Amino acid sequence: MTLLYLRTLRSNLDSPFIQNLFDADDLAFCDDILCKMSRSFEDDMTYFPTAEAKIATLLSFYKTALVDPAWSMMGCGIGDERRLFLKMVSRRNMMKAWEGRYRCYRR
Repeated sequence: MTLLYLRTLRSNLDSPFIQNLFDADDLAFCDDILCKMSRSFEDDMTYFPTAEAKIATLLSFYKTALVDPAWSMMGCGIGDERRLFLKMVSRRNMMKAWEGRYRCYRR
């Protein structure tokens, strides 16, 4: 197999559709943090008091963190992981901008 036939993905961040759909600051943050975080995500084992508490949070994450403006995980993670949790509002705003037909998680 040769790599000559593989095409790299091109960003659509400069397209008018994307620029009109999303807040520019939220888009820039999500683009930046996802490029940093998509390769690995450290697991802060010290944040949760028990494994059960961690499992409960993970099972309800899509119903809470992605939609509830009051949701917070202050103090979790280090570096970019912590930055991501601190700016969850940007992530929620991006998800809200994608009307129901574009969402891939269940409510």
